[in-house]
Amino acid sequence: MALQSSGAITLAQIQTEFGGSNPISMSEYYRLGSYVTSNNTNIPTSGTISMNQFYSGDLLTSGSQTFSSGNSNFTIPSHNQMTIVVHGGGGGGQGGRGWYHEKGGGGGGSGDSGHRGGTRTLTNTTTYVGNVGSTFAIVVGAGGNGSSGVTSFGGTQAQPGSNGNDSTISFNSSVFMTGGKGHGGDVGGVGGASSGSGSGSVAGGLGGAGGNGGQGPPPTASSGAAGGSGSVIITWS
Repeated sequence: MALQSSGAITLAQIQTEFGGSNPISMSEYYRLGSYVTSNNTNIPTSGTISMNQFYSGDLLTSGSQTFSSGNSNFTIPSHNQMTIVVHGGGGGGQGGRGWYHEKGGGGGGSGDSGHRGGTRTLTNTTTYVGNVGSTFAIVVGAGGNGSSGVTSFGGTQAQPGSNGNDSTISFNSSVFMTGGKGHGGDVGGVGGASSGSGSGSVAGGLGGAGGNGGQGPPPTASSGAAGGSGSVIITWS
C-alpha cells in the first residue's frame, strides 16, 4: 500500500512500505538502492533526501493474474510494464451423423475466421486508461456449446456448434481490448475442418472437437464437444 500524499511520514512507515531492518537510516532509501524501486521518481538516487520526497511512495512488485471465467475486477498495481493477453472462447464442435459414420466439424479456436485474440504491452499507466489503483472490468468469454448428433436414417447433418463468446477489458464502462471468439464447428468448414478436431488452437480458447459418428446398428452419434473458455492474463513488473 502506497504511503500517504500529505502529512507527517515516519521512518517506520517508510520501512514498512519498502522493507529494511532496524536501526533505520535514510541513506538506505535512495531510489534504485537496496529497497526503493524505480517508479518512485520523486526520491533521489543520491545526495540530499527528505521525508516529503516519500509522499505517495509505492514499492514496485512483479506478478501475474489469470482470469479464466466470468466477470471480475482488476486493480492496477504499481509497475514499469504491464502486458495483457486476451482470448475469447472457442467454438463448440458439431455433432456426428450416426448412420453415415461421419464426424462433425471441429469448433474454431479463438482467433479463427477474422476474430483475433489481443496482446497489449503498457509501459506508462498515465498515457492510456487508468492509473495505479484504478480498476479494469474483465469479462471472460465462455466457449460455445457442441451440437447434438443425428441418429435418424437419412437424416441431415447436425446443426453447427455454437460460437464462442468474446472476452473484453473495460475502463469506466468503455471497452479498450477484445479477444475474439471462435466459430462453431460445421462440416462446411466455417468453424474448423470436418475431421472433428478443433482448429486455431490459441491458448485459452481452444475449439471443441467434433462429435464422432456412431458405429451402429443401432445407430448412435456423439455430440460435439464444448469449446474451451477464453482467458485474460495480466503480468506486471
